Amino acid sequence: MARPPGVDVNRAGDLLTELVQIPSVNPAYDPDSPGEQAVAQYLAAHCAQLGMETLLSDALPGRPNLTARLCAPRPAGVIVFEVHTDTVGLPTGTHTPDARIIGGRLYGRGACDAKGGLAAVLLALAELAASPDDLNMDVVLLGAVDEEHQYRGVLHYVDTRPDATAAIVVEPTGLAPVISHSGCVRMRITVAGQAAHSSRPSEGRNAIMDAYAAIQALRHWNDQRIRTLATFAHAPTLSVNRITGGHAFNIVPDRCAFDVDIRTLPSDEPHDVVNEITQLLDDLEDTGVRASITDTPVVDYGLDTPADHPLVHAVISACKAHRAHAIPQHVTFGTDASKLSRRGGVPSVVLGPGSIAQAHTDDEWINLIDVVTAASVYAEIVRQLSD
Repeated sequence: MARPPGVDVNRAGDLLTELVQIPSVNPAYDPDSPGEQAVAQYLAAHCAQLGMETLLSDALPGRPNLTARLCAPRPAGVIVFEVHTDTVGLPTGTHTPDARIIGGRLYGRGACDAKGGLAAVLLALAELAASPDDLNMDVVLLGAVDEEHQYRGVLHYVDTRPDATAAIVVEPTGLAPVISHSGCVRMRITVAGQAAHSSRPSEGRNAIMDAYAAIQALRHWNDQRIRTLATFAHAPTLSVNRITGGHAFNIVPDRCAFDVDIRTLPSDEPHDVVNEITQLLDDLEDTGVRASITDTPVVDYGLDTPADHPLVHAVISACKAHRAHAIPQHVTFGTDASKLSRRGGVPSVVLGPGSIAQAHTDDEWINLIDVVTAASVYAEIVRQLSD
């Protein structure tokens, strides 16, 4: 991408270095991690210096969301830039976060996902704060905890009934606007059998073999959904990713469990998917297979923002103005946007610098020029909506 005029790449590098070097590993990845509190406090201090109203609110004990508001004189709406403040675990062999700039790239945990985008939002806010009288909508930064685990930060924000009228959710999309993404249902299915000596298998019921039958039934269920939705460009997927069961070579297994990841359609109601599978497993009892859902750690919505929504038009216009990608996209990974949109009723677009292919990698990096381009795009979106 071409360098936007008047943007300080060095400032972007300094700001992102500071953010990356603040530890914010989600405790789900490291129980000894203090979580996101330090980065939330940094953001609160930074935004206060810009003249923004700031609030730290615990979404989880000791793990606060940060909300900072740039107030317009006569606001006709509120646009939220939502960025998660947690990261996955540090790279292998690393004990403290480190940021390094090499050849125009900044390397370090969280550089791409999503502190690069966070730095871009801060740069955009600094630009907008220099002339707040030009705005006719309030601009809010939401730094949300726990996106990398169970998205409890954004749910905490949504459940406080915010006054947001539009949202940009910052994730690495290559600065392409994402207006739809898959939902996700993760479940553990447990199959009950009857133990017996393997020399007399007919006296037992093999839970592993019955688990295979259940998996085949699930595969058939998903294949039917794909055929039914053959004209839809983004088919649902189902993947069995872990299986456990059995005791020894010579014992017919009385239990088997397997973990399933289902990527649903953007418009699906994920709880309906759970109910469909519950019924499918109940129907298997007629064949002697006793299988049931014993855990659903993730039941998450997809995103489905209409392409003709004014927010989408503003995002596309801003992307075109700064030579970023301007064609709306669908992705199969999930984001906090679906909670803002489906649960909170806030129209949302996902947009951020960096590639999702770099997220969570041991050599995670982002191009600094993409960070400054994103800053210009974010500021332009606000201006477009203020016209």
